[in-house]
Amino acid sequence: MKTLQKITLLIVLVALISSCASLKGNSASDNKIDPVCGMKVDKSDAFHYKYEGKTYYFDKYECKETFKMNPKKFIVK
Repeated sequence: MKTLQKITLLIVLVALISSCASLKGNSASDNKIDPVCGMKVDKSDAFHYKYEGKTYYFDKYECKETFKMNPKKFIVK
């Protein structure tokens, strides 16, 4: 492999490892489950909607809007 290709590959690998390490740093309390689609979402990046005193978190705006139309359909008690 040429030297430039090796350096490029090394940079890409370091970037991937760094991004994975930062994702692991999120505390479990920051992770929520979107009640509409079931995806895991980080509270700080999620769309949110308060219903009956509780805040629900969504990975997409569309999930939030779907929830708002019929919240009881998605609330698990």
